[in-house]
Amino acid sequence: MTTPDPIFFDQHGAQPDSEPGGGTGLVAVLRGGLAGREPLWKVFWFFFLAGHGVIIGVGGGVMIFAMVGGLAFDSVSLSSGAWGLAFGGVLTGVVLLAFALWCVVALWRCAYNCHGRRWGHAARVLSLFYGGVWVYTLSSIWK
Repeated sequence: MTTPDPIFFDQHGAQPDSEPGGGTGLVAVLRGGLAGREPLWKVFWFFFLAGHGVIIGVGGGVMIFAMVGGLAFDSVSLSSGAWGLAFGGVLTGVVLLAFALWCVVALWRCAYNCHGRRWGHAARVLSLFYGGVWVYTLSSIWK
């Protein structure tokens, strides 16, 4: 006689092998990165390298649209375009800072989710270096 599978009562909308509120898709990957459950290659290639490129590219587009929107609001004065450009730059900077913080934490926590231990060491060194660059940059801005 075989033993039956255990009974699972879905009380909270969760699957038996997932965390409650884990989500699906991008949200699950972002949470998994913060928890250190994602593979290192995914965190490094898709988020650290490609993610920064996407955010900087979209941020540049937001800055241009904000500048054009400012000039459309008051076409006589260039200062309105400058204010729009500054708004787009600040918005891009805030999003990039939040994403960089996530990247540093996710790289650190997912460092040893790979086949070779040396890649984990390299990921941790990169996390320290990149975090240090951000700390130095922010401390230079807010002297």
